[in-house]
Amino acid sequence: MPQGPGIINLSLAWPVQQPLGEAAEPIYHSLCAVLQRTLARFGVASHARAVSGSFCDGRYNLACGEGAEARKIVGTAQYWRPLAGGRRPRGAGPCGDPY
Repeated sequence: MPQGPGIINLSLAWPVQQPLGEAAEPIYHSLCAVLQRTLARFGVASHARAVSGSFCDGRYNLACGEGAEARKIVGTAQYWRPLAGGRRPRGAGPCGDPY
């Protein structure tokens, strides 16, 4: 994950009852929706999409612009870990997509 001036890192945590195969995509959609609404409050329109050539590309980037003009402005990723009580959710790799 990139670190440096102009970069904001955000971590969210919550319990999930479903296995990864059922939960990963809805969680990505929810995360993108929250981030899109936040950006919109600052006048920044964005949409989820892959952006060819971007760092750690995935279909749940948020981008501005269309086609060849699209620029990645947000990258998303999920990290799953076991919870107390023996439940063992599994997780995505460091670049986000669970596939």
